[in-house]
Amino acid sequence: MLIAEIGNNHFGNVDRCKMLISAAVSSGADAVKLQAFEAEDLKGGSMPLEFYKMCELSYYDYAELALYCYINFDKPLFFSIFSPKFWNLNTVLPDSVRYTKVSGSQFKEASNELLLDLDNRRTIISIPRVNGKKVMPDLKYAKILHVSDYLTDTPFLHRITGLSTVFKRPIGYSDHTIGIETCVEAVKSFGVHIVEKHFHYGNEFRFKGQTFRDTIHAAQPHEFEKLAREMN
Repeated sequence: MLIAEIGNNHFGNVDRCKMLISAAVSSGADAVKLQAFEAEDLKGGSMPLEFYKMCELSYYDYAELALYCYINFDKPLFFSIFSPKFWNLNTVLPDSVRYTKVSGSQFKEASNELLLDLDNRRTIISIPRVNGKKVMPDLKYAKILHVSDYLTDTPFLHRITGLSTVFKRPIGYSDHTIGIETCVEAVKSFGVHIVEKHFHYGNEFRFKGQTFRDTIHAAQPHEFEKLAREMN
C-alpha cells in the first residue's frame, strides 16, 4: 500500500488539492491522505501560525475531497485529524475504504487507553522514536508504521525489525527523508508493506521567506512513480 501524503501541500486551495490527488493516483498511489485541523488546535509545526491558517479547509471541503478521490479514482482518501470538529471525517467513505491515521506527534501525546480504543484494522498508527519510558500499547489489529524524523540522514530503519517483534506482524514506514532511496531500502531490505510518503509537484514553497519543510522532502510525481514500481 503506497500512501500519498498531501498534507498541507494544497496551501488551502481545493482545486490545487484535486490536482494533487489526480497526480498522486496517476503516479501510483493506492491511497491519499490529508491533515484536517483548525490552526489554533495545532501544537508545534515548522511554520508560522498564519501559514496554517492559510491551509485551513472547511469540513465540507474535506468531505468533498474524500468523495472526489473515491468517485473519480476508486481510491480512499483519509485524514490525520487534529481538531475535534473533524473527528467524524473518516466516516465519509464506505467501511471498505475507510481509514483513520494517528500521526507520530499524536502517538506521543495519546494515552495508551485512547490508542487501544482506536485499535482496529482500519487504523494506521505512526510510531516514532520516543524518549523516556512510554510503554507501547498492546495493539492487536492496527497497521503500525515506523516513522522517520524530518529531513534526517539517520531514519533508524532497524526499528522496523524491532516493531515487528513487538507487534508480531508486518510493519510499514512513514518517510520524511529527501528522495525515495530510504523508502526503497525499507521495502527491499525490511519488507515493509505500507509506505507513506509526502507528495508534491513544482518548486519548494515559501511563506514570508520561510520554506515549507514538507515541500522539501516530498516526492515529485516521477519519484513517486519509481517508488510505486519498486513496491510492485
